[in-house]
Amino acid sequence: MNAVILAGGRGSRLMPLTNDIPKPMLPIVGYPILDYVTAQLYRYGIKEEILTLGYRAECIEKHVKRYRGIKAVCSVEDRPLGTCGSVKKAEALLSNVFIVMSGDCVSDIDIGKMVETHMKSGAEVTVAVGEVEDPSAYGAVRTAVNGRIKALYEKPGSDKYGKTVNLGVYVVNKRVLSLVPGDRAFDFSKDLFPVLIKRKSLYAYEHDGYWSDLGDVKRYYEANRRFASRPDFPPECAINPEMEKKGTNVVSKGARVYGSADGSVICGESVISRDARLYDCLVLGGEVFGLHFKRIIKNGIFVDV
Repeated sequence: MNAVILAGGRGSRLMPLTNDIPKPMLPIVGYPILDYVTAQLYRYGIKEEILTLGYRAECIEKHVKRYRGIKAVCSVEDRPLGTCGSVKKAEALLSNVFIVMSGDCVSDIDIGKMVETHMKSGAEVTVAVGEVEDPSAYGAVRTAVNGRIKALYEKPGSDKYGKTVNLGVYVVNKRVLSLVPGDRAFDFSKDLFPVLIKRKSLYAYEHDGYWSDLGDVKRYYEANRRFASRPDFPPECAINPEMEKKGTNVVSKGARVYGSADGSVICGESVISRDARLYDCLVLGGEVFGLHFKRIIKNGIFVDV
């Protein structure tokens, strides 16, 4: 079994952090989001991933060539094909049953149990679903008692259809790609799933753990805090680990800390000046000053843009 990682997006909601790099390459505790997604697949025995690329494809291609323990194959779009259309383009590379994940989301979804559920249900596609606080910007899902998905409401704008949403992780039978046109943009949620609902072959896998689409600066910051304290950090596939735990901080080998920091993540070649005191901060680059007097900077993100 192999997997597809959808990694063609720019991540416009996180600009200016994504001004120069695609969102999947944005670092969480010094390592690209993509490393964590790949490590999750590797943990469940997946040895090959196909990455569908668009924006700044060359940046991702160069990075994944050096992965350890998992083969990464890149499929580059010359025009946007949508989430499902990009998978269709890579059809010849896919196993009979494969996994689809977003290259810019992180979670602790149990891929093994999800695949097992898929095989037992007889579904053509199984969708990971979970509850979120604000479902308005996601795809709300309604299911039958047996887990079959009865309805999808794309970005409903409120919680009138409940708080259970599509988490963007799928187990897919390859044969459903025969329903996907190969010459135009096509989306899983908007185009394919309504067809499968009519066929009664779209099922849900309920996930009640961690999931984040890192859709804004707040969630991106929170993900950095979470992964900095995890025992399995850094991700298994990480290339030449550059981050080290130093006391309560995680600091890049190239960073220089002249001031003080507590509970912070300091990446790249960042410089913390002598007059700066950081607490619970994320530093992505540049130099952080204390404005010529001692001050404590809390819960901040600093980036050299």
